[in-house]
Formats: sequence, C-alpha cells, structure tokens
Amino acid sequence: MMFKVGPWEYPVYVVSDLRDWNRNSASGIADGVNRIIYIDADETPEGRLSVLFHELRHCWQWEMGRTTGDEDDANNVASFAIDVWRQLMAQGGEQALQALPLSRRKYGKKPSKAEMKRLKDRLRLEFATKRKKRPRCGTYAVDC
Repeated sequence: MMFKVGPWEYPVYVVSDLRDWNRNSASGIADGVNRIIYIDADETPEGRLSVLFHELRHCWQWEMGRTTGDEDDANNVASFAIDVWRQLMAQGGEQALQALPLSRRKYGKKPSKAEMKRLKDRLRLEFATKRKKRPRCGTYAVDC
C-alpha cells in the first residue's frame, strides 16, 4: 500500500514488535527521513485505520506545512481527510489495509544528528516556500 503526500510516496509496512527510537512499543511510526509508514501488526482492525490516518497526518504536516488559524486548519484537515480517504479507497479500502501482510522490514535505526539536521532544514525550507507560494484556489488543496 502506498500513499502520495505532495510529490512524495510513502509506502506502508506492517511489522511485528514495532518500537520507537527509545525502544518503547509503538502502534505506528512515520519515518520522515526515509518517507515510510510502519504499523504494528498487533493493532486491532479499527486501530490500524486510526494509526494509518494518524501517521499520514504527520507526513502531511511535514510535506504541506502547518496552518495558522481555525479556518485554515479546518480546510487543511478536510483536504487531508478527503485525499487520504480517496487514496485508501482506490487501493481497496479498509479490507486492503487489514489484509496487508506482515513485512520482514524492520524500522530503521535512529537517524544521526546530521540526518535529523538535513530533515529539519528540508522541512523548514519547504515550509517557508509553501507558505509564500501556496495557491489560494478552491476550498480544498486537493482541488488546486
């Protein structure tokens, strides 16, 4: 399963014994460095959908930037929800999400300080650029 966020694609992997960088158990992880989403195999069917949306929201905020103000935030969340739902339905919906096989892929090691700095710099630059040049057409960003 793959989700497009801006011009980038984020594959989704279901893995067993998912742990964050501090070795704490996690339901899901959005890896912004490698642009990958991990979901723990022990998640319930309802939980898997919630975790997917939660982690994709992180990706959306990294790639599209955060909004200021209630109206912009409401429009942003609506755009996000519509976009993710359409992509999910095009790939078989919740049944396809539940049927994702267990991956042997392991969540990567903690990024180095240099990798984190590059990620933060990239996000800062992309956010600044998007805020200045963001088109104001339609109600939803997906319509632009």
